[in-house]
Amino acid sequence: MWHSLRLLYSLGLILPLIAGIGQAGAWLEPVGQGFSATTATVRQGGRTELSYYATYGLRPRLNLGVDLNRGQNYAHAFVFLRQPLGDQNLASKWAVELGAGGLKVDGIWMPALRGSLSFGRGLTGSVSGWIAADFTFETNQITRQRTYKLDATLGIRPNTGPAHLLQFESNRTGSHATSYSLTPALLFPLPYAQSEGLLGLSFSPARKDRLGLKLGLWHRF
Repeated sequence: MWHSLRLLYSLGLILPLIAGIGQAGAWLEPVGQGFSATTATVRQGGRTELSYYATYGLRPRLNLGVDLNRGQNYAHAFVFLRQPLGDQNLASKWAVELGAGGLKVDGIWMPALRGSLSFGRGLTGSVSGWIAADFTFETNQITRQRTYKLDATLGIRPNTGPAHLLQFESNRTGSHATSYSLTPALLFPLPYAQSEGLLGLSFSPARKDRLGLKLGLWHRF
């Protein structure tokens, strides 16, 4: 836990120093509108990881969301509620999430609970973009094993051309070593209303299949 907290603190000091950033994690979707992200990561050896994430505006200060993920030996499925902390008109935004669902470990599904603290900040200037960080805590209700996750995204949108993303993901379960991945990616508009495509390269140094091609679809509805 302390390792993840130190990592979160370090990112909080470093990332705001990077110029030209404007939208993500702690932002709430407007009432009646939503956002979804569907991704597939194909790794060395042909292994594929699939994920689906979506949020929808239920009320002015309440979002409903779903987070699904399937890998080789692991999967999760969560439904969550997100509520902002403080004034959403400020440049720096905070939100909390509470969720319930299940974790699949070694082929067995088990009930689990989740809580998250999210930070987001948008900056404007010669380029626009966003910065986001999410610290997540999950508890397996059967084994009582705990998982700590830290995810961060830096996005930069030039005046022309695709947006540039740098995504960082880490997790630590029980006494296991912390694992992480780093994914530089491009986000480009598609000929569909309010849709963008993602193309990136995922690097996970602790895995045998370290490299993965990440493909995604972002859509607002």
